[in-house]
Amino acid sequence: MDTAPSSAVTVLRKAQHLLFAVLVVVAALRTAQSGAVAVGVLGGAGLLTWYALGGLIKSRMWWLGVLVAEWVALSVYGTDWVWVAFALFFLCLRVLPAPVGQVAVGVLTLIAAAGFMWHRQSLDLAAVVGPAIGAAVAIVMTAVYDTMRADADARAELLRELLAAQQELRESERRAGVTGERERLAREIHDTITQGLSSIVFLLQAGGSAHVSAALNTAQLSLEESRRLIRALTPIELDGRPLADALKRVTQESAQVGLDATLVIDGIPYSLPTPSEVALLRVAQGALANVRAHAGAQHARVTLAYQPGEVRLDIADDGRGFDPDAPPAGQGSGIGLSSMRGRLREVGGTLIVESSPGEGTALSATVPAAEVSA
Repeated sequence: MDTAPSSAVTVLRKAQHLLFAVLVVVAALRTAQSGAVAVGVLGGAGLLTWYALGGLIKSRMWWLGVLVAEWVALSVYGTDWVWVAFALFFLCLRVLPAPVGQVAVGVLTLIAAAGFMWHRQSLDLAAVVGPAIGAAVAIVMTAVYDTMRADADARAELLRELLAAQQELRESERRAGVTGERERLAREIHDTITQGLSSIVFLLQAGGSAHVSAALNTAQLSLEESRRLIRALTPIELDGRPLADALKRVTQESAQVGLDATLVIDGIPYSLPTPSEVALLRVAQGALANVRAHAGAQHARVTLAYQPGEVRLDIADDGRGFDPDAPPAGQGSGIGLSSMRGRLREVGGTLIVESSPGEGTALSATVPAAEVSA
């Protein structure tokens, strides 16, 4: 923010103090040189001391009245003291309310003119014009001073509001970051640990040593996944492996729990940014988990299609299907599809779900490949 108005206000205020001090000191020295040493020294010291006490006295009007009375008394000793009226003009305009201050300046102007004429023992036009010009200058400068002070106050208030808005924005961004991180962790847990536990439950319910062995293997993978989730949230399936290999492993795990899932790769595979591959992998995991848990399907087909500009993941099953606009309540965690859409949205992708009761379900997830690494 621009601090020029505030600095100018400070300079003007100091200039007024300096003007008063200079006029009083000059009057005191000239009075002492004229032979009235006591009047010069005591009068000047009294005026400066009382002026300095202004910041400590609660009643500023009473303080100003005493100061003016001292000035009037000293003006009797010579015209040098009359010149102090120019500093008093500014004090009246600053201490008193606007109309009262202007009237007080007018009264001081008449007193100063009368003082000049009394000491000169004649009616002198200059004795009137001089104080009048000084009063006019004081009024104009005070108006400028008040305008600059109001501008400085407005700028200071604007700065406070701006700082408060910045603080609120930082706090809002922090809350948004916390909320986003919670949602991301919820998706990670839903798509990894929850799905692994679901598979274990299916395997244990099926019984048999082969299923128990498969359940143990799934439990170990889930444990590794949870540790990886805590460390870096990087899918263990993609740890140094192509996306196609990771999807093959996911379909094989589904086959272990009674779902005949096949994987088809269409096109020439190329690398995607890691966040995009993670999103497609999690969509596949979540979709197959939903098929196993809710669809009652016997077969599922997973197709990974590499096309110019985008990669599409299609998952179709022959299950009971559902109405995408009114998914059945009471099944699963209720965040499966929303989790998929959230993941894809983060990487610029889309999700399309086609299904109807008794007709199975087809799910299509697409991510852009505009930033594919060579």
